[in-house]
Amino acid sequence: ETFPLREKMVLFWHNHFVSTSQKVKVNYWVYQNNYLLREHAFGNFKQLTKVMIQTNAMVRYLDNVDNKKDKINENLSRELLELFTLGIGNYSEEDIKNGARALAGLNLGPQEAAYRKIFEDNGDKNYFGKTGNFKADDLVDSKYKQKNIPYLITRKILKWFVYDNPKEELVTYYGDYFRKVNFEIEPLLVKIFTEEFD
Repeated sequence: ETFPLREKMVLFWHNHFVSTSQKVKVNYWVYQNNYLLREHAFGNFKQLTKVMIQTNAMVRYLDNVDNKKDKINENLSRELLELFTLGIGNYSEEDIKNGARALAGLNLGPQEAAYRKIFEDNGDKNYFGKTGNFKADDLVDSKYKQKNIPYLITRKILKWFVYDNPKEELVTYYGDYFRKVNFEIEPLLVKIFTEEFD
C-alpha cells in the first residue's frame, strides 16, 4: 500500500459521512462519494462538508429526496448538526427545523444533488441567530462561525489515530489549532502526529 495514511483517512471520512449502498442503491453514487472522500481526505473540512451533503448518495441516504417545502423531512439537517459538524447540545430544535427548510427541494441531480424549484422553500429562515433565505452552502458557512465547531471532529480524529479516550484539554488544544488553520485537515494531522508521537 503506497498511501496507507490516505486510505486510513478515507475510511475515517467514510465512517464520518456515512451512507450505505443498501439504501443508496446506485453503485455509481457510492463510488462517487468514495472518490470525493479520497480527493478531499487532507483538504478543507468545511469544503468537504459542503460537498458531501450535496451528493446524490447523501441526499438519498438521509431522505432529503422526501424533504419538500410543504412536507419537511429533517434527517439531513439533523445529521449535519449532530453527526457531521457540531455534536449534540450545540444547536437548537429551531436550527434543525430551519436547516431542513433550507434543504427543502435539494434532490437527486445528474452529477450531484440539485434544488428543484417547485419544492424549494425561499422564505426567510432563522439559523444560529441569523436570518435569510439560506441554502445548503450557507448552512455550512454559518456553522463554522460557531464556537464549538472544531471539537467534534478533532475528538474523532484523536480517537481514530491516537487515543481510546482523548483528554478534553487535548481536544480543545487541537480544535483551537484546527480553527486557526481555517479547518485545513493536513496541518492538523501533521501537528497531531509530530507532537503526539515524539
